[in-house]
Amino acid sequence: MHNQIIISLILIIVCYISLQCFTIYVLKNAKKVRSGPALGERIHDLEVINVNQKKIKFSTLLDSQSKLILFVDMDCTHCKSIIQSLNLFNNNVLKNVEFFTVNSKENLEQLKQINTNQDFYLLSEEDMFEKLKVQFFPFYIEVDRNKIVQKKGYASNNTIIEYVI
Repeated sequence: MHNQIIISLILIIVCYISLQCFTIYVLKNAKKVRSGPALGERIHDLEVINVNQKKIKFSTLLDSQSKLILFVDMDCTHCKSIIQSLNLFNNNVLKNVEFFTVNSKENLEQLKQINTNQDFYLLSEEDMFEKLKVQFFPFYIEVDRNKIVQKKGYASNNTIIEYVI
C-alpha cells in the first residue's frame, strides 16, 4: 500500500511538471509573429511604385540606412489612424520610415486624397502577400542597413514613436 502511494505521488509530480513545461512552451511561442519575412532574412529587391506612378527599386528606398517599413491597408480603420497621426511628426523625424500599400486604383485614389507629408509606395499583391508574406495590417518590418530583418509585427502608433525616438 505504501509503495502505491509513492508511485501515485511520483506520477502526479511528473504530470504536473510536464503540464508546466507544455504551458511555458506554448506561452513562449505564442508571441512569435509568423507573418512577414523571417528574422535575419534579407529583403528582396522588389519594384515599387510611388503615388506619381514612377517605378522605383525597393533597394533604392532602403539605401544604406536602417528603416522601419510599415504596410497599411487604406480600408483598415487602425491603419487610417496611423496615417492621420503622421501629420504630428516632422518630415525629418520620419525620414527612415517608409509606408507601403497594395497597388490598386482605389488605394492610389485614397493616397492622393489624404493630406500627409509622408511618401507612400505601392507594391503588387504578389510582392506584398507572397514575397514579403504580409498577412495582416498594419504590419511593420524593421531592417538594418544591410536590408536584414531585425524586428517585425503588428504596427501601432507606438511602433513609429519607439522607432523615431
